[in-house]
Formats: sequence, structure tokens, C-alpha cells
Amino acid sequence: MQQVRKIALINYKAFLSLNYGTHTFRSKSYGSTDVLDLTFISPGLFPYYSWRVLDNISSDHLPILVEINLKVNRTGVKNLLWNFRKADWSLLENISNDIILQEPISDYLENEWSHFKSC
Repeated sequence: MQQVRKIALINYKAFLSLNYGTHTFRSKSYGSTDVLDLTFISPGLFPYYSWRVLDNISSDHLPILVEINLKVNRTGVKNLLWNFRKADWSLLENISNDIILQEPISDYLENEWSHFKSC
């Protein structure tokens, strides 16, 4: 079911495949190669990409390098500067502690890290 959703998304958004037959997998057992690793890109970025398979890194899957050569126009963007001397550090500490301590502490580091980041 998940695979069908991925294919539907690729078709719906008209993503383009960047691999046109270059092998990305080498079987050490059989000495054969295959195209197992795929890379997709949106049509708007297609003219600006380069795609290539790199040398083996002691894995049966070969690394793929995708580069996008696109200049971003930043006209009108003003560099913002933070004035840390004007910060109310006590208020920040109080608000942070209140938000973080709303959830009971658990033994699940992954959950704790997610909660901390969302706070």
C-alpha cells in the first residue's frame, strides 16, 4: 500500500527519474550489477541538475551524487541581526522551563528529544 502511494505521488507531481540505466548496485556474491537506487527531481529543477554514481565505498550500493546548480535571487532580503543584550533571559528561562516540564519525563530518549525540539 505504501509503495502505491509513492508511485501515485511521483505520477501526480510529475517527478522525473534521474537514473536512466546506470547501475547503482553490485552483488558481491554473484558479481552482477543492477539499478536499485533511484533519484527523482521536480521538473522545475531538471535543467539545473547533475547526477552521477561515485566510486565504491565498500558497500554493495554505490553512492550517488546529485548537485543542483541554481542561483537564488535574494533581492530585498535584509540581513537580520540579533541584539542579545536586549534579551530578557530570565523570561526565556521561565517560559522554556514551563513548556518543557508540562510533559512528564520518560525513559524514551527519542520522545524526549522530539518534545524538547518542539518546545
